[in-house]
Amino acid sequence: MNSQTILITVVALMAWSALEVRASGAPGGWFAIGNLTDPHVIEVSKFAVAEHNKQANETLVFDGLINGEVQSVQGTVYRLRIDTKRIDGAYAGEYEATVVEPLPSAITETSSLCSFRTILYATC
Repeated sequence: MNSQTILITVVALMAWSALEVRASGAPGGWFAIGNLTDPHVIEVSKFAVAEHNKQANETLVFDGLINGEVQSVQGTVYRLRIDTKRIDGAYAGEYEATVVEPLPSAITETSSLCSFRTILYATC
């Protein structure tokens, strides 16, 4: 191969690589949380339960993260499916919480709980 062909190939590969990176982290899209045991994701989940308890005067306890998605739009929006229990250890149910975490990425007094709702299942 001559040097011009090699240069064109390298430039094409770099352009393709840049497009792949940008597409995977495109702002506005929802992406599944890959590591549900990530300490920061757990912290956000516990924040959601604690904020709900303050707002609703309840005493739910975080019992696990079932799944979740994130969206990047001038910060991070988390949509989390959380298992909860009561203080006495009894199962309290699943909840879907939405938490907005503005830049920089840290749970602070500026983070906010946008929604916290019970997930109901239909029975036949």
